[in-house]
Parts: sequence; C-alpha cells; structure tokens
Amino acid sequence: MTESIRDQEVQAQRSDFGLRLKNAMAKYGPLCVGIDPHRKMLLNWGYNMDALGAELFSMRMLQAMNGRAAAVKFQSSMFERYGSKGFAALERVLYAARQMDIITIVDCGHGGLSTTISALADAYFKPGAPLLADAITLLPYYGARSMGGLINEALNNGRGVFIASLTSNREGASLQTAIRQSGTYRGTTVAHGIAQTAQSFNNKT
Repeated sequence: MTESIRDQEVQAQRSDFGLRLKNAMAKYGPLCVGIDPHRKMLLNWGYNMDALGAELFSMRMLQAMNGRAAAVKFQSSMFERYGSKGFAALERVLYAARQMDIITIVDCGHGGLSTTISALADAYFKPGAPLLADAITLLPYYGARSMGGLINEALNNGRGVFIASLTSNREGASLQTAIRQSGTYRGTTVAHGIAQTAQSFNNKT
C-alpha cells in the first residue's frame, strides 16, 4: 500500500463517524457482525490456528457480509495472540473492510492515562495509523478525564468510541451497579454515571 493511496483513503474518511454510521445503518440496517477468530472456530472451519488462519477466516467473513451489514467488529485479542504476525493480519483485514466501505470497529477494550491515550490515537485514529479503524471500544474505569482525552482524539480525527459502561459478564455487576457515594452522580450506579458522562460528549458534537 503506497503512502499516497493511504493518504487519499484517510481523507475520504475524515467525515464525522456518527454520520458515516447513520448512513451505513440506513443503507444496510443496524447489523454489526462480530469477527472473533477463536481457536474452536478456526478448527471447525478448517483453518490453521495461527495468524494466517485468523486472517483467512476474517476475509471469508468479510466477503460473506459485504453489502449485507453496516459494520464489523474485530476482537483484537484474537489477533494479538499471534504477536507481530497477528497485528499485521489485523491491519490487512481492517484495510479490506474499509475498501468494502464497511464501518470498522476494533474491540480492544483499552483505556489509560494521557500518555496511553496518545499512543492509542496514533494506533487507531490518526492519518496513517497502522490499525486505522472507524471506532474502538473503551474501558472507562480510569476516570472521566482520561476517557475525555481519547474521545477528543476520536472527534478530532472523525472517529468514534464505544464505552463499555454496563457489560454482559456477571463478574462486572458488583462494580458497575455499585452506588456512587460522592460526585455529580452521587446516589446512582457507577454505570449510570459513565453513561451520562458519555452522553455529555455526544451532546457537544
């Protein structure tokens, strides 16, 4: 992939993420296809349990969903397990999805302080990013300030963030449904405060 082609692609996608997602959903409906090439799935589909197998599985899924779904979500850990080859495979399948005009979401579940946020933006959001995606998932438990840093980076680059405020795993309930004892959202659950903080960013856009 030449730098000029990548630059043209980035510029074409610098429009607002919310608008791109809205248009994709209007065209294809609200379906987001999750691509999780875990070991059992690779085995059942006849692929090797390595980076190439994960890539071939993902490419096959993309071909099947092309023109049928608005978005695709890649579980990054399924590629990270294969080290540098896995990251290279994820980069290629993300590029393939963008070429199909499919909204790309990387389910990486990241979060962190300011230096971490800057690195995440370089990896996923900024022009020329190796893992350029329309959006990523974010774990908000480092606090609203750190969450705001990554959201602002997303907004500045026409990208999006999905914030995991209330998750489906039972283990998370004790923390997420705990009642806040102080602050703006005192008396409400931790998850409620996170959701309201996220909504405040939506209201600014």
